[in-house]
Amino acid sequence: MQSCLTTFLLCCTLLGVFVSTIRAKAVAANQRLDKTALYPDALGGLSNYTDLTNVMPGQTFTLTRLSQGADQNCYAPGGTDECANVKSTWAVYNAAYSDNPSNGVYVCICQGSPVSAQSLASNYSQVPLHLRRWVASVSYVPASQGHAYTSAGHITFFGTFGFDVLVHESTHAQDQGFSGSKAYLQAIGSDPCVPDDYAQTNNVECYAQDMVVFLYKLWRPYDQPLGTKCMAKQLKAVNSSQAPDLQAYITSTVAATVPNVCKINCFHTVRQGETLDSIASGLKQRPQSLIPYNSQIGNSTVLYTGERICLPAQFCKSSRRLLRA
Repeated sequence: MQSCLTTFLLCCTLLGVFVSTIRAKAVAANQRLDKTALYPDALGGLSNYTDLTNVMPGQTFTLTRLSQGADQNCYAPGGTDECANVKSTWAVYNAAYSDNPSNGVYVCICQGSPVSAQSLASNYSQVPLHLRRWVASVSYVPASQGHAYTSAGHITFFGTFGFDVLVHESTHAQDQGFSGSKAYLQAIGSDPCVPDDYAQTNNVECYAQDMVVFLYKLWRPYDQPLGTKCMAKQLKAVNSSQAPDLQAYITSTVAATVPNVCKINCFHTVRQGETLDSIASGLKQRPQSLIPYNSQIGNSTVLYTGERICLPAQFCKSSRRLLRA
């Protein structure tokens, strides 16, 4: 009898380890991701990405033209002088933003380009500080097709590009190895999807696209046609990796700017460590009772710090301790 019990307990233990291993299986770094693309057309399903520039506040800045000889600030040491490749020369500026005036960003424009240093610096002022602070320079080169790359904190843009590309490339500068961390690789492995077809390239590109979706979710929480349930663990990892810079951005800039989108005029801003279960418990409700009021989370109970959860009107007065105005 004792032998049977021992064998049974051992089998249960091994089964538990096996199940845990499956759940925590990480994807391989720098390999193509065998995951479903939520948006198969490079996030084209989020048609209002350009609208982020209308809702995300920018910083004031001063733009100072630098003298000749500053060209080396426009690309990584040992990198390519892209402006020389199009038979032009750089016009180099320093942009000092109000939220980080002591650490300016070099703004480099190939002379004769259709994009001005003022417009590039202005667009870049809307990139959150937790990303922008890692960037040494942003450069623009005229080209017939839009693309971009980042090397050692130096970002080079070609042709036409959108705000999502600004965020994507800035995330590469900020990455500093997080995209290859065990926590993030496990998050991808645990989720059934990644943001889009470009995110399928590898974990590095997935992290940059996750950041784009994460900011979109912050600023337009109820404008996500397909939801983000299938990449919830990735977004949670992105959120946890950024403290305290991102948390300060969420609790100050985002919370002060994003309007109350709950039709019932009652919402709760998720604090660090909170889950849908804990919020519902504080209201003496089942988690499922809050889901109909929050289409943005689907059937997921995974939340991230700063997310806004709508509450039914009857709970507002009795749950003041949970609310954030």
